[in-house]
Amino acid sequence: MPDVDGLVAAAARLLTAELGPEVALSDAVALESGNSVIRVTARVSDSPSQLIVKHVSSVEFDQPDHTGPPSRFLTEWVALDFLASLRANVSPRLIAADRDARLLVVEDLGDWPSLETVLLADDAAAARRGLEDMGRLLGGLHAASRGHEEAFISRQRRVGTGSPLSDSTIDQRDRRDVFYGALGAVGLAPEGGFWDEVVELEALIHEDSPFRSLIHADAGPHNVLLAVGGSRLIDFEFAVYRNALCDVVGPRLGFPQTMATGVVTRDAVLAMETAYRLAVATSIPESEDDTVFHRHRAAAAGHWALNRWAYLWRDHLAPMTVGERPGERIARAIADTQLVLGGFVAAARETNDFMAVADTAEAFTSALVKRWPDLEPGPVYPALRNQ
Repeated sequence: MPDVDGLVAAAARLLTAELGPEVALSDAVALESGNSVIRVTARVSDSPSQLIVKHVSSVEFDQPDHTGPPSRFLTEWVALDFLASLRANVSPRLIAADRDARLLVVEDLGDWPSLETVLLADDAAAARRGLEDMGRLLGGLHAASRGHEEAFISRQRRVGTGSPLSDSTIDQRDRRDVFYGALGAVGLAPEGGFWDEVVELEALIHEDSPFRSLIHADAGPHNVLLAVGGSRLIDFEFAVYRNALCDVVGPRLGFPQTMATGVVTRDAVLAMETAYRLAVATSIPESEDDTVFHRHRAAAAGHWALNRWAYLWRDHLAPMTVGERPGERIARAIADTQLVLGGFVAAARETNDFMAVADTAEAFTSALVKRWPDLEPGPVYPALRNQ
């Protein structure tokens, strides 16, 4: 349990030092989170009256591989400060931060629903609006940050961190043995040109491209807060520069950032992507070129599909014994992977991009279905089922 009183007192001292005169905090409420997150009321003229105090307990800030809570804490601090400098109105406002005290203080956006909450409810219009809000937010994030990578990295260096590794940033070019091992285990060989396309696809994600921008890297519906007066993206703990469409393809794949908890209907996906392209067009004019946009969209979907495929094989299927029936956790991972791979295959076939990867992924999915025919991908999100 967090030391609420101690953290509130530390936050008050930090705010007083940053804002002055003396700041008083009251009405502290601990929120459910992996770290200590506390909602407080502040009495200070230049700050929102409701604030969120975040505290990370680990003190190991100087890990060379930038893993764990310290790097996530520092990355969120840098990202929020960076976005404020760009006047990108897509995130909560950073009020104060202190590395030594391991504290972040940000504005409290209130008890508004997340996009995930809306998708799991029964209001189709609200779900569609929420997805369009997500598209506009991501467009604002990517448009504002394009071309400013060195400034972001410089801010990271000043606090001694780099972006933590995440599913959005793992390079699948380092996993050749994983994919060939998975295929061999189910009696398959890859389509001709498979690995060449994987290399090409991953280059579009990790190297320079028209869409290289600051990505949220965990842009699932749980991190989209649908607030009246302005929706916001929250929790920038994995923010990093990569191909922006890694954030955008989530709905097409059932949101792999949340392990694919549901299907988003095609019309809702297209509405979200249209809102995104309108929001980002001025800064990334290539988004208006269907050929360019669709190819990078297929690459981003393929990147997520390869990630989920590697995770399923390495962490779940490879350790299983012959004839073993998957338990609930493994069954969920299989079903989720089927959904993500299926979304990529559909995106690739729409424009005939990365077809060797898509055909190989489809063959692998078919092998899973043949082995476990009763394990089906998740259903359409409740709010969209009657569309």
